[in-house]
Amino acid sequence: DVIALAISKIIVYIEEKQSRGGQAMKTVNVTLRVDKELKEQADALFEDMGLSLNTACRMFLKRAVQEQRIPFEVRRPDRKTLKAISDAEKEKDLSPAFDSVDELMEDLEK
Repeated sequence: DVIALAISKIIVYIEEKQSRGGQAMKTVNVTLRVDKELKEQADALFEDMGLSLNTACRMFLKRAVQEQRIPFEVRRPDRKTLKAISDAEKEKDLSPAFDSVDELMEDLEK
């Protein structure tokens, strides 16, 4: 699944420092854009799990690097979906515009 387009900005500060040869690893700020509702839902979920959003994001990044892949299945659209996207971009085989719900319902009943 694709994550919703972003509306609000979240700054995730990766504060973990790992010791490498006695020196702490430098940290960086990472900015994510997600819609407000998604952030609120994620905050609630991770809080129930005893995690912060920062920690959950860090876990995701570490797992992705460790496994050298996105750590969950991401599917490509099938042919039918790709054709529908292409047709829509070309404005091909689109349904007509309707001025009312009644017109829409009449067209659906044909």
